[in-house]
Amino acid sequence: MCTNGQVISYQLTRTSRKNINITIKNDGFIYVSAPRNVALSEINKIVSSKTDWILKTQKNMKSKKIIKSNYSIRTNTLFYYYGKALKLKVLPSVSNSLIIEENELIFYVKKEYIEDAQYKYTEFIKLLRKDLKKVTTKMVEKYLNKMELELNTLEIRTMSARWGTCIPAKKKILLNFHLVHCPPEAIEYVVLHEVSHLLHPNHSKRFYDTIALYMPNYKERKAILQDYIIQ
Repeated sequence: MCTNGQVISYQLTRTSRKNINITIKNDGFIYVSAPRNVALSEINKIVSSKTDWILKTQKNMKSKKIIKSNYSIRTNTLFYYYGKALKLKVLPSVSNSLIIEENELIFYVKKEYIEDAQYKYTEFIKLLRKDLKKVTTKMVEKYLNKMELELNTLEIRTMSARWGTCIPAKKKILLNFHLVHCPPEAIEYVVLHEVSHLLHPNHSKRFYDTIALYMPNYKERKAILQDYIIQ
């Protein structure tokens, strides 16, 4: 359909529900669900009335950084590493390691496994996990010391819905593996958020007051995370 000179394309699904719903996915495509008895002209009218919102949302989606859960371990693949957009370069070596040189993330792989896709994937993930654990451990210790708290376990785990979680009763913090893609200032916010839960196991005013005390600009740091979408 065309409205105000703008072409709006969408995928329509008929349902038994009473309402018309418009959803814009991470790729910017529009999905509309509508009752079976509503005329197409009426659906187009409603979609047209939402043009400004649709275009604004699609524009925002284009600025998002889409992170694929299944990495492609190939030279020239774009990879977000601590907020930096780097090109991956895979080279043979005597041992496995990750090094940043200018705008490249160089993945050195044992030369005897350079053609082994599964080995490269597994070792790449191991190196990323090890590096993120090192980075976040320093951050966690920083805030544990400030708050005079103790932690039994810090674990890096792949999660689909949360950047982190805290289990106060076990003094345990879990951080999302995909934080390795985010800028350090955003990672530090997640760390402080979870450490603060050791004091306040809810999202009360006292909880956010604690975060604000140690990180006055936490809202700006939190907003950075919204630019990173894991698929």
